[in-house]
Amino acid sequence: MPTEKAHGLQIAKMCEAYTKLGHDIELIVPYRRNSITETVHAYYGLTADFPVRTVSIPDTILFSKWLPRVAYWIQAVFFLGALTLGSRISKDTLIMTRSSDVAWWYTLRGYSVLCEVHEWSRSRAWFSVFLLKKVKYLVTNSKGLAEEIMAHGLHTFVAPNGVDLEALKPMMSREEMRKQHNIENDAFVCMYIGALEDWKGYMTLLEASKNLKDVVTVIVGGKDDHIEELQKAYPNVHFLGTKPYREIGNYQGMADLLVIPNDPKFTEAQKYTSPIKLFAHLAGGVPIVVTDLPTIRDIVSEEEVFFFDGSADSLVSSINLVKNGHANIAERLEHAKEKVSIYSWEKRASNIVSYISC
Repeated sequence: MPTEKAHGLQIAKMCEAYTKLGHDIELIVPYRRNSITETVHAYYGLTADFPVRTVSIPDTILFSKWLPRVAYWIQAVFFLGALTLGSRISKDTLIMTRSSDVAWWYTLRGYSVLCEVHEWSRSRAWFSVFLLKKVKYLVTNSKGLAEEIMAHGLHTFVAPNGVDLEALKPMMSREEMRKQHNIENDAFVCMYIGALEDWKGYMTLLEASKNLKDVVTVIVGGKDDHIEELQKAYPNVHFLGTKPYREIGNYQGMADLLVIPNDPKFTEAQKYTSPIKLFAHLAGGVPIVVTDLPTIRDIVSEEEVFFFDGSADSLVSSINLVKNGHANIAERLEHAKEKVSIYSWEKRASNIVSYISC
């Protein structure tokens, strides 16, 4: 922490939300080598103060390219060992974590634990059940993931992700942003913001870009070496790299259309995700095209967004529909603004606190 990936934002914003609600929060993270030099508070633009403690342990994640599971579990052992030996945590403290191994360890030691479960491996479900079956509180961010967990005899509370509307207000004008990135003011800009991971469907947009006329395709996200490869294959696409969350409002503001092309072939997209970018885009005042998936339908409908079926051809049709001035764009933007108002991080934190208090 901090990290350009969405889970880091979710962790930071939830810590901020609990703090604003009056709870004493300390964020404890393992040491990892990090190209981001800013603090957690600076990188995510946090306005509530809470301590962040980094536990010094060997960074075995460096070897995850070759031995991903082994590297993770070695680091988990180091992390739990360092916490156990070096931290005196009062037994009346509620431990909150996204890691099932941390949840299991502190439950075993007699603590009350809340585990946010954001992924589920069907092939290793038995192991997840073993780790989580005695954890006092389980929270998931989607109905599909909750159903998967409950099918294994566990109980969970569903709390979709949220958004910080204040943090997403643009600090630069559309014209300034376009000038900065050498994009004409009158160009129609179709934008994807997010990590370049297969299940997120960014390749669908890149393939669609080949058949889009008079449309500038922009990708915000990705690592430099990956972007370099993609730029060669898609020379007409603007790859802008990863940007801090506090700047996302600027980029949304320079777009004419925002795309969330999650790939239907992946269970993560179909059942498990609660896309943080969806909530952010709803606040952007820009039309949104999204893949028609249950995880998306849980949050929005045709009243707020435009859907496509997950294929590049369908995406091209939906983008052109918006570009050519669909009659209901203004109405959908108004509904999107109304919808996003109920999904603040503080509201999510308050709902989880109520769940704990029941």
